[in-house]
Amino acid sequence: MQQNILDFATDLGVVLSPAQTVVLKCLYGLSLDKHTQSVKFSDFYNESRKYLLTEKAFVKYLMDRGMCNLATADTKPMNELLLIAGRRSGKDLLGTLIVSYETQKLLTHDNPHQYYNLPEGTEIVALNVSASPVGVQNVLRKEEAYLKSLDNYKSSSRQGCELRFRTQHEIDANPNNVEKGSVVVVSKVSSAKPVHGYSSSCVFLNEFASFEDIEGNPVDRQVYNSVVPSLFTLVNKDEEVDGKLIIATSLSDRQGATKEFFEESFTPVWQEHRAAFRIPTWCLRPDIDNDFLKDEFNKKGKELFDREYGSVI
Repeated sequence: MQQNILDFATDLGVVLSPAQTVVLKCLYGLSLDKHTQSVKFSDFYNESRKYLLTEKAFVKYLMDRGMCNLATADTKPMNELLLIAGRRSGKDLLGTLIVSYETQKLLTHDNPHQYYNLPEGTEIVALNVSASPVGVQNVLRKEEAYLKSLDNYKSSSRQGCELRFRTQHEIDANPNNVEKGSVVVVSKVSSAKPVHGYSSSCVFLNEFASFEDIEGNPVDRQVYNSVVPSLFTLVNKDEEVDGKLIIATSLSDRQGATKEFFEESFTPVWQEHRAAFRIPTWCLRPDIDNDFLKDEFNKKGKELFDREYGSVI
């Protein structure tokens, strides 16, 4: 039986905060705990106001404040995650973990091409798009570290910003050809073209609000529109789309499509397949140093701090 993403994280030794765990449960349709009060955080603006909530109560807390689009606190699997989260809240941890998990899921099939009715040799891609070259390298480095635990890693190859894995079917057919793996983890910068034309198992749009071309023009919406069709090529035997799209971003001066996407997520058609959250740093990372946050508040002022760390649109 395929392990869930939380078991996958545990096996890797990845420690998630309770709120990060809730986000993953809402994406994958895992049951929220309604008995144990595990989600603990305090209000940055009122440190005496401390919260200790069950997972289900935490989602209700977010829903009541317009910070989560779920119609109810009962979860079901979603295809998209829109996570507007404060800086230093672990957005890239969640994004890279999801990409690694989806890649691992693919490789549990001896022949994923047969499973998804794709021509043999078709590249099945987990695509990362980041706002900066540094982000491109950081994301792929983390994913490679996670994926080193897989048996298939022994027959993988890394070239530039691509990490290729061979399926068991490909290994059996040609044990020595390590260069031709068809399961590929790719990392690109948002200003690069093209970012379409793939059969994608997962797409991670990292720091989405900051996507721009080489001339500094926003390309967030264009990138989103170019990658969405690639996710509909992986349809499982139950005729369900398996692809996952992760949009994770903190807010900048230019909110662009991020604000529109979040607002539209509250309409019934989007509530069916997108989980959208707007969560401050101190909720996702309750262990963050409060003195650091106070220094940032004093340097940036309330408006900018609220946007960057409080995820205020």
